[in-house]
Amino acid sequence: MVAWAYSFMKTGRATLFVDRVLRYEARDATPRFATWVAFRKAVMDEFFPKNERQRALTHLETSAYHQNRRSTNEYIDEFRDLIDLSGYMEGLAIVMKF
Repeated sequence: MVAWAYSFMKTGRATLFVDRVLRYEARDATPRFATWVAFRKAVMDEFFPKNERQRALTHLETSAYHQNRRSTNEYIDEFRDLIDLSGYMEGLAIVMKF
């Protein structure tokens, strides 16, 4: 089941994660995760930040958060997600972050 999950992890950080796991398995000649539960915990630790609200707030507060080369729709989609995760409710605060 774990190897099956690897087959879906083909882009970005997920690919790097699988590459590290496969190198470990090749080097030690043993599976990196003995159970699905162990694999799931590793994925959760690697890909799901402990405090989503804090991450969203920090991301919105940096001067590095700009549209850059993204489309307007991509920028707005990410902005909406960040606002939702951050817990901002006040309209003026949301407008200022946008």
